[in-house]
Amino acid sequence: TSSSTPQGIDNSRVTLDPSAFPSNKFYLEMVYRAGTNGESARGMFMDFYDITGGSVVANGTVEGTAQSQTGYGVYPIQRSVTDFRASMVAGARDYMLRYWGTSASGTTFVDLYTARLIIDF
Repeated sequence: TSSSTPQGIDNSRVTLDPSAFPSNKFYLEMVYRAGTNGESARGMFMDFYDITGGSVVANGTVEGTAQSQTGYGVYPIQRSVTDFRASMVAGARDYMLRYWGTSASGTTFVDLYTARLIIDF
């Protein structure tokens, strides 16, 4: 995407109660390609969106500008660094992963291959 507007990933929608995971840690992980080396820098962003509350979960974001080598090959994997489970509201709520990209040139795309919620047991 080259959109600066967050795009919801419909099949990531989940109803989740963080109280059911009292001693676990929550992270986001994405596999993506923010362009090829030598191209304009691109930014890739992903967040964990609380649909019920209408806001992004605090610390529930990951961003990066990792580029693949020339051509297609092994794509960067990036994981958020902050556990955001404690920032979630107790009780069952609906959540969704959202992503978007930005570019210096405005028309280049960021390729998202995999988006994951990681629950570290």
